[in-house]
Amino acid sequence: MRTAGVLVLAAASLVSAQRPAPPIPKGANVLFGRVVDMGTGQPVGGAVVTLVGYFDASGRPADRLPDSAAGPLASAPRFVMTTADGYFIFRGLPAGRYSLAADAFSYVNETYPLHLVELADRDTPIEVALRLWKTGSISGNVIDEQGEPVVGVMVTAFRCIAAAGGVMVRSGIATVDTDDRGAYRIAQLPPGNYAVAVLSSSLSLPAGLAAAIDASSSNAADSWALTRELLKGGSQVIAGDGQRIGDFVLRRPGPPPLLAPDGRMLTYQTTMYPGTPNPAEATVITLGSGEALAGIDVPVRFAPTVDVSGIAVGPDGPVSDLTIDLQPPGGATTRIAKVEPTGTGLFVSTIEPVGLPRAITDASGRFRFLTVSPGSYVLQAALIDRSAPDAGRPDVSLSVSLPLAVGDRGIAGLTVALHTGARVSGRVEFKDSNGPPLPAGQRLFVGLQPVGAGFWRSLQGDVGPDGTYTTHGDPPGRYIVFTMNSLPGWSLESVTRAGKTLPDDVIDLETADVADVVLTFSKSATRVSGSVGDVKGAPDVNADVIVFPADSTLWREGIFNNRRTRMMHATSAGSFEFSGLAPGDYFIAAVRALQVRDWQDPAFLARLVPVATKFALAGGEAKTVSLRTIAPVDK
Repeated sequence: MRTAGVLVLAAASLVSAQRPAPPIPKGANVLFGRVVDMGTGQPVGGAVVTLVGYFDASGRPADRLPDSAAGPLASAPRFVMTTADGYFIFRGLPAGRYSLAADAFSYVNETYPLHLVELADRDTPIEVALRLWKTGSISGNVIDEQGEPVVGVMVTAFRCIAAAGGVMVRSGIATVDTDDRGAYRIAQLPPGNYAVAVLSSSLSLPAGLAAAIDASSSNAADSWALTRELLKGGSQVIAGDGQRIGDFVLRRPGPPPLLAPDGRMLTYQTTMYPGTPNPAEATVITLGSGEALAGIDVPVRFAPTVDVSGIAVGPDGPVSDLTIDLQPPGGATTRIAKVEPTGTGLFVSTIEPVGLPRAITDASGRFRFLTVSPGSYVLQAALIDRSAPDAGRPDVSLSVSLPLAVGDRGIAGLTVALHTGARVSGRVEFKDSNGPPLPAGQRLFVGLQPVGAGFWRSLQGDVGPDGTYTTHGDPPGRYIVFTMNSLPGWSLESVTRAGKTLPDDVIDLETADVADVVLTFSKSATRVSGSVGDVKGAPDVNADVIVFPADSTLWREGIFNNRRTRMMHATSAGSFEFSGLAPGDYFIAAVRALQVRDWQDPAFLARLVPVATKFALAGGEAKTVSLRTIAPVDK
């Protein structure tokens, strides 16, 4: 579960009790390499190169390639800095498996996929190359309908893909405010496809709550008590300035709002380049390695705003301290992490949603959105309250999601009714296990992740001693079934509903409960491994290997599941390995790294299909595949 949360940290750090990773064992081998620019091939001097080895407690090398830089077999890292010519060297290494990463200013410092080195005992050093994408920038101006600059508004660069139905925005990469000329420049962007948006945000909260938040900011205990209550309804609010309007306070970033002749506030809708509120109609901006794109000007149209007000109710009556969102079409919203001092030696960390109107209900459940641009929205809210084990009260999971058309006169008297959503129930099975369904001492949770969401709030179902579970209810939509808390020695093999495999673990919820969803774990994880050769048959250490489902139904919609879609760099020996893929039919292809910018792009994967290798993978199967580096077919 990834729920909204506020962290209150004392000035003194909390020291972790985790055991430090052991150092890399001593050996006699030398690892020699160079860091170069991916686009130009020029050396990158002054880069910090990190080396991590993978060994068991007795110092023996790991027998499998690691999935991440961390893990139970990971050593303490070693660091060196590259020379002016981009060279680096590590000495005294034993044979084994290692990962390398390079960190350089104005370059993309990616830790996924890993750059893996397979080091054998030898008389001569092994030489490797680390290739980095150079970051670029997007700049332009925000102007109103008269061509005048708009000062102090928020501009965000979103990663995006062209999927079925138009452009699909992903997470916001970076956000800046326009300066006093209405200009913006978003720097340090990795190469790829982007959509640029001017985001419109506001928060309307009860005046009494605003005063309580301001008063509690000087007292840690009061602040945390208030925070706990607000978190149940989805709020992350800290002390700040606002404009009092009746019984509510309006908070919004940027300069003071303009007023229309009739006294109503003027604002703009979230607007995508080149000037549309609909992300599906946005223009995709392709940014190359080290490229500086200018002239990406976004026009916004100011219009009088309206109020949307009403009451939120649940099964037991009005719901207080509930945060209600008006999601714009296409989901062009993001979240910004902020850490701000409170003036008492404490720091409050928040993850602030931007790009949408938000309102918080008062003690009687009333809410009032103070500055809403007319248009189409989806009203969403959730009340999530997981009780303590000894609290003697049930967990609460209530939500609402409904389309809302806001006209020029606004909406008054709206009743927002929260309900328990559809529950998913079933069991967890452990294949070939004669013991209890759940290993002793282990806890497992089953939850639902909304498709395409990087941040969401929900309660998972706790798997009981008999292996059964029931989630707490989610609103209608498409979800990926997932588990929390890994079980050592076990891997998730399949997710089925009524005996039929759920493609990419995706389930469609309506209003009725869903039963008989079975998650099967196995001690025999699937494994797909092999080698990559170039056109001459020599190991290709510069290839990226991509595996993805043969059934394109979901990935053409931009839906990806890590159990079915992965990518890794070929190792220094030209080999690759994927563990824990779900059983099914797949395509696999090796492509030169220079050709891969956004590998989870449906258009890119579609270009691989005609030249990729197809294979079937059964539960627990270990399969070997030999690949030759190929080029994607032309569009």
